[in-house]
Order: sequence, then structure tokens, then C-alpha cells
Amino acid sequence: MEKNFKGWNKKKQSVHFTYKKRLHFSEGEIWFCTLGVNIGFEQDGSGSEFLRPVAVLKKITEDQFLGIPLTRTVRSGEEYLSLADECGPSIALLAQIRFLDAKRLVHFSKKMTAGSFEELKTKFIDLIKSYPRPIHRWDIYGAGEHVNPITDLPQGQEDGLHIYNNPDNNIVK
Repeated sequence: MEKNFKGWNKKKQSVHFTYKKRLHFSEGEIWFCTLGVNIGFEQDGSGSEFLRPVAVLKKITEDQFLGIPLTRTVRSGEEYLSLADECGPSIALLAQIRFLDAKRLVHFSKKMTAGSFEELKTKFIDLIKSYPRPIHRWDIYGAGEHVNPITDLPQGQEDGLHIYNNPDNNIVK
């Protein structure tokens, strides 16, 4: 399937530069947003407006939020959550959470039930906890100490940048 990057670029500029009154939104609501054309497996919007339903997970400010795109395509796995409603199943794409500006909001769809919203938050937190945390130099030396990741790490110790210290102080990947 060919992606319409030129059409999205025009729409994106229109969304950015056109003044419209900011829409008020709350956590636990589902809105249609202009998500646009994205790279690889990232969820795209569809139609001439590049719209996609998005669940508002966390309101950051009056103008910014964390949103989770939704799809009607049935999928399973720890990075998906099925949300049933009167129109059928919606699948939350938890791994595709995005920081979004309220300028992308087009129209309100519905308010999630309290139980569905709690399940969404819990499943997202569980997904984040399930991924291993990389070793960071603070794990070795503690926060607050200045550490040069190339010269100060113990011999052979990996830091969060995946850089190793060798006897000649050369960077080895």
C-alpha cells in the first residue's frame, strides 16, 4: 500500500497553522485525531483527514496528552487490549502510545467506562514493567556522582549506552 506523504504534509501544515479554538478533553475519552501518515508499522490515520480514534490516557496540560491509537483490526498479545463497545471490538495499540497536541483533536467519539479506562491504564503499566530495564551507570555508581561513561566504568562493564571500557580506552561496540 502506497503512503500519501505529500497529502499528509499539506494536512499537517494546515493543522499546525490554522487557528481553531482548543477543544477541551479529559482522560478516559476517545477522540478522532489527525495522526497522519507514519513510518513503517506505526499506526496511520485514514481518509482525507488522516483520522484515527485515540484514547486519552493522560492529560499532561490543557494542550497536550498521551494518547493510545485504536483499531478495529483484531489483534492479540501483551501490547494490545480489546475494548468492547456497542459497535464491536476496538483494540488499543498500547505499544504505540504517543505524545499529542490538542490541535490534532477533530471530534469527540465517546467516554470510556470507568472499568475500561482502569483496565487500559493497568494493562499499559504492565506492558511497561514487562520490558527489561537497561543497566545504567547510576546503577553502578549511584545518582549524583559525575561519571564519564568511557573512562570511569569498571573494566568490561556495560552502561546504558552500550559502550564498553577496554584497557586502551578505545570505544568498542
